[in-house]
Amino acid sequence: PLFTASVTEDFDGGDTGDAIYLRPHINRNDAVHTAQVYFSSAITGTLEVQVSLNPQTQALNQDDWTTLKTINYTAQEDNDVVNWNGVYSAVRFVRSTTSGTLNQILYRP
Repeated sequence: PLFTASVTEDFDGGDTGDAIYLRPHINRNDAVHTAQVYFSSAITGTLEVQVSLNPQTQALNQDDWTTLKTINYTAQEDNDVVNWNGVYSAVRFVRSTTSGTLNQILYRP
């Protein structure tokens, strides 16, 4: 697999992160994804990892996304690492918090 630098998601636009477009043809069927999740205070809520298989490389529609994984947090203080496998054309993160702050994700495809 070809090295791809990490991408930072700061949720500047709200609770749904930006689409991170990938190059699925590079990793074939062996793509490992890692997200380091950072909290600035104890969080209770969820983080959804959403993916798309649409080969389009810009302006994906809401119905192009599916939730791959939902992580539940209850008074989570320590940073978290989330891993998954698969070949996708794009990924994004959706946070929903009832208390605390999930302020950043460092994602590496």
